[in-house]
Amino acid sequence: MTARTVVVIAALAGGIAVAAPAPTPAVPTLADWVGDFTGALAWRSCTAPGLAKPTIRIEAVRGFLYVDLTAAGGGLQRMMLTEEKRTLVAQDGDVKVAIARPRADAIDLVVELDSGCTITGRLARATSGVAACDRLTAWARVEASCGVVPVPHREDPVALAKRVWTAADAPACTARADRLEHRLLEEGCVPLWEPLVAKACLALEQSAQRLARCGALPRERVEPIVARAGSLRVASMTALPATLPVVDAQCTEVQIQVDALSARFRCTP
Repeated sequence: MTARTVVVIAALAGGIAVAAPAPTPAVPTLADWVGDFTGALAWRSCTAPGLAKPTIRIEAVRGFLYVDLTAAGGGLQRMMLTEEKRTLVAQDGDVKVAIARPRADAIDLVVELDSGCTITGRLARATSGVAACDRLTAWARVEASCGVVPVPHREDPVALAKRVWTAADAPACTARADRLEHRLLEEGCVPLWEPLVAKACLALEQSAQRLARCGALPRERVEPIVARAGSLRVASMTALPATLPVVDAQCTEVQIQVDALSARFRCTP
């Protein structure tokens, strides 16, 4: 092979674009699902069709997630949701519901009845245009419906939804939403769908809480560990599936520290 041939081959190779693998979509959090969604519905083979363009609500109440289909008509009701492979599902008698998230601030709704009636449609949630502030508003709705936080200390979801946000507000919204999400996780206001949470992180947070109740440890030793355990649990719920093992390993490392302190200060395991 001549030098000229090598140069030509190299030049051709350099011009070949290698497609990068598509990024794995992030696992939706509760803040991605909660809200009022409006859109057109198609009613097929239904004896009593409902509204053509209703607004339905997805809400979290004390650690449980619900979809309220009452406003759609057709005899539909409020139903409790569970998570299954990144889709929300529900069943009540002869009514089955599946809700997928095709993109941010939108859901694909499928309702099937044993009678053969099907209701389908894509519905959208109102957005401020600043994703971080929409997330804060969503967590504020979760906080308000959970009812465990005293009113004077709550975020106001109505005021947040009405406010005009700009890109400059994003960092502050992110910080407030992170704090609120962490607090709501601690208060049990967030459904725990175990397949999306690193098991070591769940065990760690429980161990850290027990350690915090051990009166033999100085608070300055305990508080950073409790905070770290809570942060890792939140991270495990929002991590991509590919990164869950990394978060799980971090939780295991902190668990070793918790176990060592428990043994040193003779705290009840």
